[in-house]
Amino acid sequence: MTAHQRSIYGYIVSLLGSQAEADDVLQNTYLAIWRKADEFHGRGQFMTWACRIAHFEVLAHRKKARRGATVGFDGPMLDKIAAAAQDVLAGADGRVSALRECMHELDDPAARLLQMRYGQDLTPQQISEQAGRQNAGAIRVALFRIRKTLLDCIRGKLAEEAVE
Repeated sequence: MTAHQRSIYGYIVSLLGSQAEADDVLQNTYLAIWRKADEFHGRGQFMTWACRIAHFEVLAHRKKARRGATVGFDGPMLDKIAAAAQDVLAGADGRVSALRECMHELDDPAARLLQMRYGQDLTPQQISEQAGRQNAGAIRVALFRIRKTLLDCIRGKLAEEAVE
C-alpha cells in the first residue's frame, strides 16, 4: 500500500477537489483497505481495488457533507470522474512494474547516475563535480539517453504484456 500512497491520494483529490477533505477521506480509505486486506487475493491490480474502496469512501464523505450543505459534484458526475481516474491509475501499476524490471537491466554506471540524480537529488552540475571528469552537459546527455532507454524498455514490456 505504501508504494501507492501518492496515487491513491491523487485519486481522492481528483474526486473531491479539496486537499483538506482528501486528507480525511484518505485516512478512512487506509482504514478500510486494512480492514478488507483479506479480500484482496492478488487477482487484478492493487490500484484498481484500492481506488474502488477510495471511491466508496468519497461517496460516504460526500453523503455526510451534503447533510452539512456542502456543494460539489453530483453522483453521476462523480462516477464519470472516478472511472476516468481509475483508467489512468490502472495502467500505472503495469508501468511501475515495467520500470522496475527495466531498471534492473541497466548497467552499473547508468544505475549509479540515476541514483545520484533522483535518489540523492543531485543536479547534473553536482554530479559532474563528484565525478571529477565530466561536465554538466555530458551528464545531462547521459541522463537523457538513460531515460530514453528506460522509456523504450517500458514500452517494449508493456507491448509484450498486451500480446499475452
